[in-house]
Amino acid sequence: MTGLALVFFAVICMLAAFIDLYKTFDNKNAISAKKSDITTASPPESAKRTIRVYFFYGNGKCPTCDAIKDATIEAISDIEETYFKKCAINIEWKGINIEEAGNEKYITRFNLFSTTVVLQDSADHKNWKRLDEVWNLASDREILRKYIKEQILKFAGGCS
Repeated sequence: MTGLALVFFAVICMLAAFIDLYKTFDNKNAISAKKSDITTASPPESAKRTIRVYFFYGNGKCPTCDAIKDATIEAISDIEETYFKKCAINIEWKGINIEEAGNEKYITRFNLFSTTVVLQDSADHKNWKRLDEVWNLASDREILRKYIKEQILKFAGGCS
């Protein structure tokens, strides 16, 4: 009878060991799945770098200026929908009339001479780029939108 009790005890211990092993294996899969969720999730807003996209314009009626503005807004929308959701970058749009009082500082800061788009890193105000080519591309809205989109992505340095 003692032998049968020992066999029964051994079977129970082996069963318990298999259950513990199964739980450990299942838990590792759950941890692995959680890690993959983390790597594809968006970074928290507080950790994101901000790129400012300025559109500088004046008081005059200007169809080319309107085309540049519209293409810039579309490019930003494309980027936000497809590219930056998983990246540590925000885009901040600012339309600024340089003819309004108080905005003349932008003329000297960015060497402005006409309606244009300027990209600036909000953390480093000296890091900026004026997109002068927008005027040459304004006659083809799709090419203009692609150019602006490429310039923003290049300036941002991709995902970080």
